[in-house]
Amino acid sequence: MRSVSGIIALGVAAILFFSIPSIEVTASRKISLLEYLWIEGHQSDSVAQSEKVQPDSRGNKSGSQLAYIKQYENKQPPCLAAWPRAAHLNNNPDAKYVSFAALKSFILEDRTSEINYYEELFHCVDFAEQVHNNAERAGIKSALVLIGFEDNEIGHALNAFKTTDRGLVYIDCTGMNPEDSFYFSISGDKNKPRRDLVAYVEKGKRYGCISIDNAESLDYSFFVQHTHDCQKLAATIADFNKQVDAFNRALGGRTSLREPEYSRFKAWEATLEAKKQMILESKGKLDNCFKPLGIVETVEIYW
Repeated sequence: MRSVSGIIALGVAAILFFSIPSIEVTASRKISLLEYLWIEGHQSDSVAQSEKVQPDSRGNKSGSQLAYIKQYENKQPPCLAAWPRAAHLNNNPDAKYVSFAALKSFILEDRTSEINYYEELFHCVDFAEQVHNNAERAGIKSALVLIGFEDNEIGHALNAFKTTDRGLVYIDCTGMNPEDSFYFSISGDKNKPRRDLVAYVEKGKRYGCISIDNAESLDYSFFVQHTHDCQKLAATIADFNKQVDAFNRALGGRTSLREPEYSRFKAWEATLEAKKQMILESKGKLDNCFKPLGIVETVEIYW
């Protein structure tokens, strides 16, 4: 007869620990998928259904395909920062376009996204204004972008950069608000990520964001695929939780098992362990999600 330890409840991902001759299993906490319902109306998007836009070698789209974007040079944006006061862009005449790698390095070094979001004290316009002015001071040509949504009277502000190798890039460094209503973790991870995001902006499509560390492509279809991959991870975690619950129920709190039941539980545990490893490998790129703010209707870029 071999002994089997009791069940120890330790948290979200149902981490399993193995030591011979005992089996220790952590119970799984159920992960609510209600937060993921916003994706349902977006599931029909696909590369084939996306606007047929042919970028050039630098990722820029043709003028006719970007006709909905209004761009202004050396004009202050007609928007209010907090307090209220008018936003003010400090342009550097010597600022230049840089590579995407150089832009990413600047964004990750800049501390603006670490500021907390407060509607009355520091909101999206303040974040975009500060990132713009910091970039221009560092010699990087930057723009402030104002977005209007079809389904929301409140718009949004972010930044844009023209890179030398990947064309126009939208960056959103808006910090977390106290309620974290814009961010959630599929697995329930309490560690908040930095809010340095690549934004995906196309007229008639949902405004989307992905961490700049995980934004392998700037094309909107990449955001669509990322969203679907997040859904799959959520479903995989939910299924994993059910399997762990079934394991725990079958074990029934027993402290010892005879063969062949002991071997059957060991094989079951190995299957769960393999699935857990797959989840952990996917979690780094897919766990941190940012809810779309609305469907893009207007885009104004102020250089």
